[in-house]
Amino acid sequence: MKQTTLLLSFLFISMVAFSQSWQISGNTYYVNPTTTDIGIGTSSASSKLEVKSSTTKQSPFVVKNQYGQTKLKVHPNGGVSIGNDLNPPVDGLAVENHLVMNFYKWMGFGPTDEGTNRLQLHHNTVHGYVDYKDNLHFRADRNWISSLTLYGNGSVGVGFGTTYNAGDYRNQGYKLAVNGGIICEEVKVIVDVPDAGYVFDEDYDLTPLNVIEQFVKENKHLPDIPSAEQFKKEGYKVGEMDEMLLRKIEELTL
Repeated sequence: MKQTTLLLSFLFISMVAFSQSWQISGNTYYVNPTTTDIGIGTSSASSKLEVKSSTTKQSPFVVKNQYGQTKLKVHPNGGVSIGNDLNPPVDGLAVENHLVMNFYKWMGFGPTDEGTNRLQLHHNTVHGYVDYKDNLHFRADRNWISSLTLYGNGSVGVGFGTTYNAGDYRNQGYKLAVNGGIICEEVKVIVDVPDAGYVFDEDYDLTPLNVIEQFVKENKHLPDIPSAEQFKKEGYKVGEMDEMLLRKIEELTL
C-alpha cells in the first residue's frame, strides 16, 4: 500500500512539474506534458517548437551572430529575411547575399510539381535551361511593350505588347517577328535564294519589247512583277523579290 501511494505521488508531482510554465522578463514559456512540445508565447504549441509574437509589430524569431548582426529574421508581415535585417515583401523572402542552388535542382513558379511549373530554372552541370509555358516576356522597366518575347510556339518576337492571354502569339507563324526596324551589318540567306539562271536557257522565251511596252502602258508595272498596291497590301519575301529583280536584269541584258 505504501509503495502504491509513493508511486502515485511521484506521478502527480511529475505531471505538475511538466505542466508548469515559467515566466522570464514577462515572456511565458510552456511545455506540453503529453507531447513535450515547447511553446514560446503560446500554451498550445502545434510542433516541437512554436514561437508566437505578442504584438503585430514584434518579430517572432530572430537569429544573430556573435557580433549582434541579424542573419535570419521572421518579420511581423510574415516575410523572412536572410543575411541581414532586410524588409521582405508580405509573406515573401529577401536575401542579402548570394543564393546558390545545386546542379539538377530547379526553381519554379506555379504548382509544386516539377512537370507543371509555368516557369522553371535549372542546370545539369553542362547546360542551363529556362522552361516556360505560353509566352515569356522580357520587359524593360516594366514597360508593357516587351523588348523580347519568347512565344509558346517556339518563335521570337521583338517590340510587341505583352498580354496575359494564353496562345496569343504575334509572330504570325514566323520564327522571328520584329515590330519595328532592324539594323545589322550583314544578312545571309541560305534557303530560298534567288535562282533565275533559267533565263539563259536556249528555249527561254523572251517577251518582245513591244509586248512589254503595251503591258506597262496598261498596268503601270512590269510583267511578272506585282503592282505597288499589291506590295503595300501583302508585303513580299526577300528571296522572291530578289529572284524577280535578278530575272528582269538578266532579261534586260539579253
